[in-house]
This record gives sequence, structure tokens and C-alpha cells, in this order.
Amino acid sequence: MLFENWDKLHEASRNQSQTLEIPWGALIYGGATREAFSNSMARAQLVDYLKTMKLQDRSPASLALMAELLPNSAELRACLIESFNESYRNDTPFEAQRIFAEQFGGDEQALIELQKGWVKPDGPAFIPEFHPPFLYALALGWPDSPLLRPYLEQQKLPKGLPIITTLALCRINGNNDHALACIDTLIRITLEDGLPLPDLYSQSLRTWARTPNAETLLRRLFGDRDSSRKITAISLLATIGKLTDEDRMALVQQFNEVLGDTTKSCPDGVDLVNGTVTTLPQAIFRLLTPELSNGVGIR
Repeated sequence: MLFENWDKLHEASRNQSQTLEIPWGALIYGGATREAFSNSMARAQLVDYLKTMKLQDRSPASLALMAELLPNSAELRACLIESFNESYRNDTPFEAQRIFAEQFGGDEQALIELQKGWVKPDGPAFIPEFHPPFLYALALGWPDSPLLRPYLEQQKLPKGLPIITTLALCRINGNNDHALACIDTLIRITLEDGLPLPDLYSQSLRTWARTPNAETLLRRLFGDRDSSRKITAISLLATIGKLTDEDRMALVQQFNEVLGDTTKSCPDGVDLVNGTVTTLPQAIFRLLTPELSNGVGIR
């Protein structure tokens, strides 16, 4: 409604020698900025605001907006690189790297700029505790980069490497042991905190699940005795379209067995895809009848 009457509001404020100030930060946070796209003046103001936004005020939403309004631009490239080291929000640096890889992946000049701001420490070529701040972007956009080789060849999970980055590396080398370690860590964190993880983690899991080697691990976890592993595997297999009719029949049988045995407990488990703590029967019910379960189905 605000931007539909923008021209009239702007004219009225100019006649009164006032400046029409728009609370862009609040609108970005509330996801209400898209209406501004239809008005050239409002759109220009939004672009200017995004260009001058302070590092600590940036968010995944503001970076996504900038990528949409200034795609493949030098301003976007500089903003994203600067945001890699932003420490105010844990999800902002990862979203900056994801967008950077999406917009500039494979571009050698962008890769040069990516590495320019990183001063490699003295010492061995591979220092487990010290990782380039752009490693996630590298794994997404330049999977053949020599910088990744030491990480891809590690048998043990590199110390201090973020889970999201590890999952991106697992997409390249197919290391299911590392992927399982990531899943178990995410389950533990969710249970300890009692809160769903940011969407960035579930999105990373879904992206990893679409790689060839992932299905092998998910099939193994489908029959795991740990409820969280099993529920997450079921959700991911459904997400990537790999849940067969035989799988669904097996789930119906398990559903009936659990509900039919009143002496058998139903331990809680974590569904990392949907960000919920649930029981196996509840997870199966949501999967098989999403329209009857408050719209909470497989995303």
C-alpha cells in the first residue's frame, strides 16, 4: 500500500520541505520490500540503502535483495567479500558465500578477488585450525580449486571446520563418514538447544542429499535404530524424491506396529529437515498425509 501511493507521498513531503524517510531496515527484516520494486524511485532508494548498509546491519535477507537488484555487479561482489568475515550474525557470512558462488562461480577473476583479501599464514600448506574464510564459497563455486585438495583428502574431520562447509565438501568427495558426523552433530545441537536450526543448515542438508553418494548413507540410516537418524533420513529421501512405494509400505507397517504395541515406547527424535522434535509415528503420519497434519510436510 505504501509504495502504491509513493509518488503522491513523495510530492506531498516535497511541498512541505520534508524528506520522505522509509524504514528500510525494518521492511527488510519483515520481508516487505518487494513492493518497492514496482516504483522506480523507491527501488533506487532501496538500492542506495543496501549499498551503504553497515556490516553489522547486514543479514541474509538484505544480501539476497542486493543480489536480486544488483546481479553480477562489482558492488555486490565487494559487499559479499566484505561480509565473509562478519561476526554479528553466524548465518550472514555463509549466505554471502552461497550468493557469491551462485553469482560468480567459475569466474577466474572473481576467484582472484576472493583470495586477495586472505593472508595465508606461514607454516605448512595445511593448517587444520586455520581455514580460509571463503572456503564454503570455494566448495560451491570452484570445486576443482587446488586450495580445496587438502580438505578433500582428509580422512578425519578437519578441526574447526563449520558443518555447512563440511557438507559442501562432502558433495564433492562423497565422504559419507564426514556427512554422518555432520548429521549427528546437528541432531545433538538441536536437542541440547531445544530450538530448530537456522534454515541454512536444513538447506545445506537437502542440497547434499541430492548428490549420488548421499542416497547410500540415507538408505543405511533409514533402518537405523536411532530415531533422529531414521526420521531425518526418511525426510531427506522424501525431499529428493527417492522414497519408493516399497519404502512407503514399510513405513505404514512400522506405523501400525508401533501404535499396535502399547508396551513399546516411542522415543522422541529430531527431524532436521523440518526442524521439529517428533516421534517416528508422527513423522510417518506427516509424510504420508501432509494435508492432515497442519500443513507441516516435507519441504
